[in-house]
Amino acid sequence: MDSKKSSFPWSITPGRILRLSLVALVIMLSLYLIFSNDSGILQIRKLRQERDQLREEVQQLQSESEKLHEQIQRLEEADSFVIEEEARLKGMVREGEEVYRLDYKEKSDTLLLKRQEESR
Repeated sequence: MDSKKSSFPWSITPGRILRLSLVALVIMLSLYLIFSNDSGILQIRKLRQERDQLREEVQQLQSESEKLHEQIQRLEEADSFVIEEEARLKGMVREGEEVYRLDYKEKSDTLLLKRQEESR
């Protein structure tokens, strides 16, 4: 047998072992950085999405706040008639007043008309 030939297609040398170890270490470190709970890339992506959603929510709340401040300003500058009209639109009543609500039922009216047409 020839001592130079090995049964492996490649020879195992210290340099090759060192390179394979470094490659394995880089792969393991990369996987750790991607999947670790606290500082992983996936966690960072999730936190960025949450941040963007919160920013959008803050913008919506600021817009709503501005509208409410404008409404308060209008009501402070308005006379009593405008204030009472606004209160009526919101369903408020004065003390001692009675509220009458009329519910119109279009479906029952149309059913009545259909029955009258069928009986003819």
